[in-house]
Amino acid sequence: MTVRDGNPEAWLAGGRSHRTLPTLTPFSSLTLEPGASQEVPLVVGEDLKAARAAGLEPSVNAHVRLRGLAGLERFSLALNGKPLTTPTVTEDWLDFAVPPEALIVGSNRATMVLAPAPARPDAAVAETWPARFEGGALPGKEWTKDPPASNCLVEVRDGALLIADRGTANGDYCYFRNPAGIARGGETVIEARVKVVSGVSSLIFGNGDTGQRLRLYPDRVEFYHDPTASVQMDTTDNFHTYRLSLRGENAALTIDGQPRLDGKGCFRPGRSGYRNGVAFGAANSPEVGEALWSYVRARSDGATLLDLVLSVRYPARP
Repeated sequence: MTVRDGNPEAWLAGGRSHRTLPTLTPFSSLTLEPGASQEVPLVVGEDLKAARAAGLEPSVNAHVRLRGLAGLERFSLALNGKPLTTPTVTEDWLDFAVPPEALIVGSNRATMVLAPAPARPDAAVAETWPARFEGGALPGKEWTKDPPASNCLVEVRDGALLIADRGTANGDYCYFRNPAGIARGGETVIEARVKVVSGVSSLIFGNGDTGQRLRLYPDRVEFYHDPTASVQMDTTDNFHTYRLSLRGENAALTIDGQPRLDGKGCFRPGRSGYRNGVAFGAANSPEVGEALWSYVRARSDGATLLDLVLSVRYPARP
């Protein structure tokens, strides 16, 4: 959390009513929808025109942090209507050179467009997974652990990740989360290879408007908000591959390549409290559960905008 997206009610009664500026931080991200534009205001206090008139040559860059973008060519950025081109890429940051004359003192418009996703490759071509975890190691920094529970065990075992919640106190659960940029339009695919040990584990997914959980028990698999949508099976006998295909309000499920649930309407809007992205792990506070995760991966036609920063640098004076 930052001072921008913290809880203003903690220090001022009715504090939220005074927070009128848009918030964009890694914890309060925006989803870029395929085929749509998103505008973010950038307030600039630097008078670049005056600086140049004084003989200075500022170097300006726009730094965009994206997660879940499959295909850099789909993303474009303009400042006050002027397109920026050819960013340099460092991990999940795109750095665009900005002509100083493109900015004004005060509020500036950053307009981002995510082009529609191209047609999916046929089955013979490998899929691209911007959000990906492989069980031979602990999740990387693109996956955040939630929460640091004292009665949960996380360790690598024989090429898979054991996530075990063995406590029932408040806060005893363990998930790894990735802001995978689940779009409201287009398609999202989430795939996990899991072997249940005991109790309950879950795949959690949300798009900011709604969410759902695929719950994995020893004897069945079901959608949390639609428990009648259930598959009776032994999930402990071996690793099984669970693949969710999300389109609109529907979430179809295949298990080991076989269609098992059509999930019609199980991703319908109206469920608050779900962050945009994907999470995997064990149980809830009053529950216990253990499972081995071989891999988890996700792709979406959308992308997540985590941050947008302007930097202004001046050359050193002789």
